[in-house]
Formats: sequence, structure tokens, C-alpha cells
Amino acid sequence: MNQSPLPALFGYFALLSLFAVGGANAAIPEMHRISVEVMHWMSDRQFADMFAIAQASPGPNVIIVTLIGYHVAGVAGATVATVGMCGPTCVLAFLVARGWNSFKDARWRIAIQSGLVPVSLGLIGASAFVLARTDREAPKHKGLSYLLVPMDQPGRIDIRPIVQITGHSEFNETFFDGARTAAENVVGEVNGATRKSGGGGGDTTGGDLFGDLELAANALGICDDACESALAHARETGLFEQQLVQLKVNRMHALTEALRSFVMRIAWEHDRRIHSPNAGLAMNFSTDAVQEVTELYMDLCGGTPHADKLVRDSFIWSHLAGDTVQRLKVARRLAR
Repeated sequence: MNQSPLPALFGYFALLSLFAVGGANAAIPEMHRISVEVMHWMSDRQFADMFAIAQASPGPNVIIVTLIGYHVAGVAGATVATVGMCGPTCVLAFLVARGWNSFKDARWRIAIQSGLVPVSLGLIGASAFVLARTDREAPKHKGLSYLLVPMDQPGRIDIRPIVQITGHSEFNETFFDGARTAAENVVGEVNGATRKSGGGGGDTTGGDLFGDLELAANALGICDDACESALAHARETGLFEQQLVQLKVNRMHALTEALRSFVMRIAWEHDRRIHSPNAGLAMNFSTDAVQEVTELYMDLCGGTPHADKLVRDSFIWSHLAGDTVQRLKVARRLAR
């Protein structure tokens, strides 16, 4: 005899509501864990679709709870899940609000409110990570890839403004429905968007998505690819007999090998936990090297899809690692 899922729906969401600091979106990772991994109510794709519908629909973000309940047990499930998510917090908010203002100048109240801000931001960030993973089979800390999706790509792409209370709109939401993009539009490595240097060895930016060493190594990969492709193209087309082409190929390989030496030096320091500004310098140099190498490759090979991809990758790495702020950070390390 199958048990009714209604008690489980109410119990899970009632408990979850007490920890949803920052709203329903902050509880998305736990909702995903319960719905997909623990109770097996739905698949990853179904959960992502429900989140997209909840975000696209007018009304509060808590609509996703109603959709999960409806998927599990129809109208009764939708009602029970929504009451479970909203009921306990409404009662708690009513009781707390009656005495909260009496302590508006208390230090402990100010500390609690200030401490909840990073907690809610972290929970919402975790929600974004769960929903943005492009490979569900990858380990938990991986599975993210950077993709470039052209606006004329097959499928439906909707851009909707986020209207603030003032009536102004400074940001947009982008919704993809059945959109597909080519494999060459992957930026960098598949599942490599969260790679970051670990441990205390070497010198890292401390705040960037990628570590300095990984950024330089990724740039080296782009340069290697450009050098090999350019040399093969020059030989196949007979252009290698021209001295100007030989000079360009020479310059590409010289920059690539210089970057390789820099990366190997940083890896050596990283393994021996040597702290130095060299990793930051390598990151900055990798920006200059990858830009010049890909530009030379474009001159030699023209606007092929592969050349376009390498140039796009180089510009994205440059934005991550080569802006003026990053260079000033490295300069300050040199002065220490």
C-alpha cells in the first residue's frame, strides 16, 4: 500500500521554511536535494523547468514550491506544500515582529541582522550553482561550463527587464527554451568554470573565480592550440615559404614558450608553497601573450570558426585577468 506523499510534503517544506534566509530562492539547493536526490519525486531537468516557470510567472518566487507539490500530488499537494512553506514562517514572523522593534538599538539585534546578509547571499549563490550546472554527472564542485550562446541560435531566447519599485529597469533576465549552441562555443574547458587554485601555495588573487595559475595555464592552452593550428595551416597552404609568415609563426611560438616557462615556474613555487607575486605577474603576462598570439593566428588563418573561438576565449580570459585593477593588485604585491 502506497503512503500518501502529503505528510512528507508538509513536513519537508515546513522545516525548510525556517531555514530559507533570503526567501525561497535561498532554499533551492535543499529543495533540489529533497525532490531529486532523496525522495526522487522528479528529475534534474524537471526541477530546472519548474524553477524557470516559477521565475517567469508573475508573483512570488515561492511558486516553485507550489509547482513541486502539484507535480507530486496534484492540487492537494500544491496546497499542502505551499501551506508548509509559508505557514510556519508567517506565524514566526508575526510573533517576532511584536517584540523586535523594542530592541531596535540593541547590539545583538544589529549583529544578527548584519550576519544574516552574507548568509542569505551565500544561500542564493548556492542556488545559482545548483541550477547552472551543465553536467549533472560531474562531482558536486564541478559541472559548470562557460557557454557563448548567439542570439540567433535555434530555440527561444527571451530577454525580460527586471523592473524595480521605482519603475526603472537596469538589469535583464534571460530565459532559454530549447536553445542549443555548438560545441565550439564552450569557453575554455568543459566543466572547468569553477577551477581554482587550492591550498596556500603560490600567490592568488584571493577573490577571482579562477586562480592565477589556472588562468595562466588556460591561456597557455589557447596559445598552444593557436600555434599548432597556424603552423599546420601555413604548411598545408604553402604560406610557410613566405618570410613574413615565418616571422609571425616565430613570434607566436616565442610568446607561447615564454608563457610556458612562466607557468612552470609558478607551478614549481605552488608545489613548494612559496609565496611570491610571480603568479600575478604570470596572469598579467598571459593576457598580453594570448591576445597577441590569437591576433597573429587570425592574420594567418582568417576568420575560420576555430580562429573565432580562440579569439573569443582570449578576450574572455583578458577580462578576467588583464584589466587595470588586476595589474594594480600585482603592483601592490611587488611593493610589499
